[in-house]
Amino acid sequence: MRFTKNHSGAVVSPTPATSQASAASTPSPQSPIFYPMVPTAFPHKAYNTLPAIFQGLDAIEPIEILRLFFTNSYLKTMTDNTNKYASQKIAQEKRSGRRQWRR
Repeated sequence: MRFTKNHSGAVVSPTPATSQASAASTPSPQSPIFYPMVPTAFPHKAYNTLPAIFQGLDAIEPIEILRLFFTNSYLKTMTDNTNKYASQKIAQEKRSGRRQWRR
């Protein structure tokens, strides 16, 4: 492999033609044979650790799931800011004469 220097004197790697030629002459390794693992037994018994109110799937409402992760004050802040953003966009579109925001 031959290295060259650029205009500032720094050593640079071989030109693309040289790299491609040496890569083409090197045989690629053969792909390994893959055998998927088949488990003979489950490693543990599955169980759910959700609060009791979530045991029946019919009772779950999206807001109940959100409240597991976010406080009511955070949800209120998020709602207020979303509504402010929508109001600003609606006012901006009215001034510009563009298509109206769908409600």
